[in-house]
Amino acid sequence: MVKIALIGWFGTETIGDRAILAGLFHLFSEAYDDFEIMLGSIYPFFTERTMLEDGAFLQLCSGKRELSVSIFNSLKIRELNAAIEKCDILAVGGGPFFDSYCMFMLEYAFKLAKKKGKKTMVLGCGIGPLNKKVFQRSMISVVNHSDVCVFRDKRSQIQYDQVSGKKKNTFVSIDPAVFAVDIFKRYYSDIPVEKELLTVNIRKFPSIYRHQSFYSEDEIDLQVRKLVATIQRETDLKLYMVPMHYFEIGLDDRSLMNQWKHTGLINISRVQNEPLNTVQTMQAFAGSTLCIGMRFHAVLMQTLLCGRNIILDYTDPEKGKIGGFLNQIKAMDHYSGKYIHLPQNQMEAIDYHTAPFRISDGIVEEYRLLYINALRTLNS
Repeated sequence: MVKIALIGWFGTETIGDRAILAGLFHLFSEAYDDFEIMLGSIYPFFTERTMLEDGAFLQLCSGKRELSVSIFNSLKIRELNAAIEKCDILAVGGGPFFDSYCMFMLEYAFKLAKKKGKKTMVLGCGIGPLNKKVFQRSMISVVNHSDVCVFRDKRSQIQYDQVSGKKKNTFVSIDPAVFAVDIFKRYYSDIPVEKELLTVNIRKFPSIYRHQSFYSEDEIDLQVRKLVATIQRETDLKLYMVPMHYFEIGLDDRSLMNQWKHTGLINISRVQNEPLNTVQTMQAFAGSTLCIGMRFHAVLMQTLLCGRNIILDYTDPEKGKIGGFLNQIKAMDHYSGKYIHLPQNQMEAIDYHTAPFRISDGIVEEYRLLYINALRTLNS
């Protein structure tokens, strides 16, 4: 039995973070005969709810009849210390290293774990926005105190090398949510496509990316609304708004979606106000004629499950996570007419009549094996 303490940004989890967790459970099941999870959460009450909603899918991904997961408050020092004392492996799972005071929690945990002789691992993390030196130092410390570090994309590895000023033996794979999507495709392959449905995920433009743009956040939000309205009119599809986040910490997507609906300036058939779980969200994307995505994991899921999707990228095309993901799955050429960089307000004509994107055989398996080999090495 391998005891794993898993920390990170859980407690503010989006649907994407929940897919990351499911993907990690799958990887643990492939690497170890048996395992149990101590899951650190910033807001445990929210994680308790999402774990209940996703329980059946998490169990499916884990390959276990009974999935052993206990939740602790990772911001309470006694609970964090106790989890580190009990674990065999401490891991930070998915999400970015970014400008947040919670970086200090990660740094403290990794230093303590190494002091106590525990194995440590960075599993599928990205980097950025990470501009403040105090948080950059915490990130460097976490990576330096990890026995194995697997970044979610090459761009994160390059950024770590640049910020740290030195090279460490790190690996590059892909975001762990990809493996949750792969499990979904294996077991939920018979999703009927609604021929009249345009499924959209949008969010408020994040102010932390404001420096990339000459436009205000409100101006960009307005242009996004106009773009979605134009596509809805041109396709005459029913507009279905699907959130990726249902918690005010991290900005609940429903706030902007309902604001759009109530203005009457865009013809929205439905806003998904009742929370969907991870499987239901993937079913919505897989069963749509056309999708539009803005949050990173909405883009990831829509690309892999629908393939007819328009990408609204609020990150840096050269350094950001969305561009990095498209490069990883060899999809840049396919999306050349279906990709919009929001900070530059590039709302050009969109090509949404092409055949759907289909990821090449073997790409997911290659990334999956890299994680599994790293996990097995850690426990050898």
